[in-house]
Parts: sequence; C-alpha cells; structure tokens
Amino acid sequence: MSYLRLLMWVAIAAAVAAGLIRPDISGPLLAKARVQAGVAWEQAVVWLQAYGEPDYAVYEDDDEAGPALIIAGVLAVRLDEEIQALGGIKTATLDVVSLIPEVALVGEVVDIQPLIDQRAAYREAYFKAQAADIRLDALRAEHRRLVALYDDDANVAQKTVQQAEAAWRVERAERNRLWDSLDTLRQRATRDWGPVLAGWAFERENPAFEALFHRRDSLILVHLPPDLPLVPGVTQAFTASDGGRQGASAASHISAAPRSGRATPGEAHFFLAANTSLPAAARLQVWLPQRAKSLTGRALPASAVVYALGRSWTYVQVDEEYFVRRVVDLSHPLPDGRYLIQALAADEAAVVTGAVVLYAEEFRSQVRNEDDD
Repeated sequence: MSYLRLLMWVAIAAAVAAGLIRPDISGPLLAKARVQAGVAWEQAVVWLQAYGEPDYAVYEDDDEAGPALIIAGVLAVRLDEEIQALGGIKTATLDVVSLIPEVALVGEVVDIQPLIDQRAAYREAYFKAQAADIRLDALRAEHRRLVALYDDDANVAQKTVQQAEAAWRVERAERNRLWDSLDTLRQRATRDWGPVLAGWAFERENPAFEALFHRRDSLILVHLPPDLPLVPGVTQAFTASDGGRQGASAASHISAAPRSGRATPGEAHFFLAANTSLPAAARLQVWLPQRAKSLTGRALPASAVVYALGRSWTYVQVDEEYFVRRVVDLSHPLPDGRYLIQALAADEAAVVTGAVVLYAEEFRSQVRNEDDD
C-alpha cells in the first residue's frame, strides 16, 4: 500500500469524525464531531510519523493478519497491540450511572388575574348570601311573632300576617338564588382552571394561592405533544428562563389544564414554580421527566462515538486485538457531556479514544476485501 493511500484512510477517519459521512447532523452533534475530527487527525498524523509505510505494508500481509473473527454476525476489526498504541486506542469499563430521561418543551407563565376576579366575584356572592340568610332569619322570626299575636286575638290584622309571610318567602327565594350563584361561579372556575386551582382560590385561606396572588410564585402552563402524555407518577418538571438545564429550578405539578378555550391537541398541565416571580406571558424552557423512576446504564464519553451511515456507533473490545462496532442510542445525554447507554454489558470495555481509527481500519479492510475479490 502506498503512503498516499494510507493518507486517504487517515482522511476517511477524519471525515467520519467530522460527520461528513452523515451530513444530516447539525448543532451540538456537529460541533462534537468536529472536535473528534481534530483528535482523529492528530492521532493519525502521530500514527503515520511513528509507523510509516514500510511497517504498515507488513501489517497488510494477509498471511500475518490472523483469522477473521465474527461476533454475533459482525466481522470484528483486528489491530495488534502495537498499532493500538500508535493509534491512540484506549479502552475502559464504563461507569454505571442513573438518569431520568427528559423531554425539552416550552412553558408559559400564566396570568392568574382572571382567577383572582372569579375569586373576588365568589367572595362577594358569598357575603351577599350570608346577608340574605340573616335577613331571612329575621323575617321568619317576625312572621312567627305576628302569627302568635294573631292567634291570641291581638290587634294584628290577617293582612299584616300575610304580608310578613310573603316577605320571608321572597327573601328565601333571593337567598337561594345567591347560594346557587356560588355553585355557578365555582363550576365556571373549575371549568377554566381545574378543580385544584379553583379549590385554592375559593378556600378562605390557602397559602399556595396567596403566594400566587402576591407573585411570590409563578403558575406555568406546559403544552405536551399529542403523542406524549404526562407519565403517571411524574410530580415535577424543571424550568429555566435562560434555557440552561444546569441552572433549572424544580416546578411541582398541580393538575391537568382544562381544554376549555384551548385549540391545541395533546395534554396541557399546570406547574407551580416556587419562589419565582416571572412576568405574565413570559416563555421559558421546561424539561419534563419521561419516567417516574430513574434509568440505569453506562456512561459513554463523546470521544467514544463514531457518526457514520446515518447512525451512532461505538467500538467494544472483545479480545486483546479484536473490536466490534455496535449501535448506540444517544437520546439520553448526561449533564457532563457523556451519554447514558444500555448497549454494553457490565464486563464489556468500550473504546473511549481512537474509535475513528478503528472505523477507518474497518472501512479500509472492507475495500481491501473487495479488491481481493
């Protein structure tokens, strides 16, 4: 093999790490891929300088390459220990970590003034109903007094007794109307805000509602996608106005938000952000747990990932000189930049540096086999 061709494989390794074989990636993934590209290029240059063309030609000899090893139907990549050292290939048993997977959503601070107005209307109606009770009791007592006087042949006309009876009956109707209006106001608030928030508002003294009223806490409304209902057992989400997960604060789940006046599909839920005063209608980032209990797996460093063929891969060492490529799911990033994966067993070692060198060797071997055919 010529030195120029060897340089081509170095370029392949760098291209794989840069994500050029997977042009659909962008954003943070592309940034990580470009970092990997730089590391891969530096490792490859060191490899070329230390190894050179003559020794590589020896390794190219099929008679000394050793028998092929197939693991679960996958052809393993073979590199002897000397070449592993030159390529900067290092393996490690990954740390066990736990994580509660989250989905990033957008929340909105809710203006509770309409609920405050409904609360004020309820209290006004309540006091009016109580006053009606007092008046009704007084009119009934007056009617009973006049009836007693009339029965004792006192100087009380029957018409006076009848007027007193009519007066308390009219007052009773008014009193019933006022108490019924309380039920109507409560039902309307429950329809608009749900039973929990409405219950807080209509209690005589409720600390949670008082904190919202005085803007010590904030009410957050979160809309969920149609295919993503709230997982049973999830009691909190995490919110941040600047979009940073590490500085996010916990917000406790209150209740589902009623669908009244809402045209968006999917569920919506109210969360309470304690000790947070935010302006109404402000939008903020929300991270919602996707399971009630934590997920346990292994922490895979970003340096161990190869982006190729539209997927994410890592290499697992199966023998001193043999490695196999395995698909990994990167949908569970950890705060420190690693990924929680469940593709490795407890006793398996992953290639944490030099994975792109292995991919380049695997790709080179495939082309060599095609040339031999």
